[in-house]
Amino acid sequence: VRPTLAQLLHEGLGAARNPRIGVCYLGAFAARADMVVISLFLTLWGVQAATAEGASAADAAGRAGLLVGVALTASMLWSPLLGIVADRIDRLTLLGAGFLLAAIGYGWVASLDDILAPAAIPALLCLGIGQSSTVLCSTVLLAQEAPAPIRGSVFGVQSFCGAVGILVLSAVGGRLFDAVGPHLPLLVAALANGAVAVVAAGLMARRRLATAPR
Repeated sequence: VRPTLAQLLHEGLGAARNPRIGVCYLGAFAARADMVVISLFLTLWGVQAATAEGASAADAAGRAGLLVGVALTASMLWSPLLGIVADRIDRLTLLGAGFLLAAIGYGWVASLDDILAPAAIPALLCLGIGQSSTVLCSTVLLAQEAPAPIRGSVFGVQSFCGAVGILVLSAVGGRLFDAVGPHLPLLVAALANGAVAVVAAGLMARRRLATAPR
């Protein structure tokens, strides 16, 4: 008899009793939301800035595409290196470091006054590295921790958490972009990634306390 959707969801959510799986679910929420920031809000910010400088619609779209291209190129080049590192260090530590990098990258870009200036390139590179780190670090830790009999349910809940993250940041980020400014969705992403890094650090500290000699 095939398990029902409710049973699969119950299995996946129940696995979060393992705090390492729980932080992966939280990480999926933030990591998938990050993709919205790059593909949507960073592009909109670039178009808005280029248009304000008098660029045509086509030129504005092209300049905005360059911003995304810089971030995604950094992401693509960083991913193989991160895969090598992932096999050599504790994966919870890796996750904490990856989300910290993402928080720095998004916060750095959010602090920029001119997203089209050459000075934005290092920040965009850091953002791309952080974005790829969050996705990969969450996945490799979850692959290590997910119990084999319910692996599909666990990864299904991870995907669900990612979808919720996309919906939430799309809605909240859109309102903030219009009401306050283009920096705010990136700042929200920085805070979300920073929160995951803090949770991971807390889990690492708790593990060290549990294993410390008494």
